[in-house]
Amino acid sequence: MDDLRLAERKKELKPERLAWIREALAARSIVLIGLMGAGKTAVGRRLANRLELPFTDADNEIETAAGQTVSEPSIKSTTRSGRRRNPTSHFGISDSARALV
Repeated sequence: MDDLRLAERKKELKPERLAWIREALAARSIVLIGLMGAGKTAVGRRLANRLELPFTDADNEIETAAGQTVSEPSIKSTTRSGRRRNPTSHFGISDSARALV
């Protein structure tokens, strides 16, 4: 049986298709959301590579800014109203003026 992994089936994007996708994105970012260990970083790196866009791992940016790991409770803080704070906006990740994954 053939083991068709994503890396083995990789198709090159035609330049016009790549240009269309990048134009449609403009300065918007692609944000992958999922549970820990679901593969967001792996998929994000491949997608960014394929679309020729920079890749930013929000966990790494948050850890750098906070000086601790994202699993530590103080990063997963809430606002005074009890709502969860959006860590990407808190650390300026979502403020990028260019498209990224």
